[in-house]
Amino acid sequence: MDAYFTKKSFIDRITTKTHLEIICLLRQDANLRYLYTGPKRAGKEAPKLYDGKINLKKPDLSRFDLVQESATERLYSALVNCVFLKRTVRLAYVQQLNSKGEVQSYRPYFSTDLTLSAVQLVGYYRLRYHRTAEAAGVSNPRSEPGRRFGSSRVCRSARLVRSTSLSFTPTWLSQR
Repeated sequence: MDAYFTKKSFIDRITTKTHLEIICLLRQDANLRYLYTGPKRAGKEAPKLYDGKINLKKPDLSRFDLVQESATERLYSALVNCVFLKRTVRLAYVQQLNSKGEVQSYRPYFSTDLTLSAVQLVGYYRLRYHRTAEAAGVSNPRSEPGRRFGSSRVCRSARLVRSTSLSFTPTWLSQR
């Protein structure tokens, strides 16, 4: 799903009535909080649940797990609280790097499936562009590296999908 559909009522309806999990791109200004992982408080106070707001422009990367790194991007993962959804989600934070290795841009993805790995989460999200490519009549998206579908280059997402351990192979990959 796109960031437009990240509304609590929409996501709750899908997850409760269909038992499906959501994978979605988050807005760049999403309201997220780190989960508290420190020691429990002594006494009768309510337990501390959250440990500060996440600034997606400059997140505290020490609270994330570096899952994958390449010359063009870094992939981080963490369980966080999504304030507007009122639930814990799996956050996959992708930093796109320029030729000097500096952060050029970022893309936050999330899933309501907390057991899904960040690599699979991003791979599944980017896989939707391949379905768009097949619908547009491109049998092998890698054969047209400059062609764009949505906001992701088809050839870059093909490398990511091939590097993930997905349990199925898209039709255009099996035709190689």
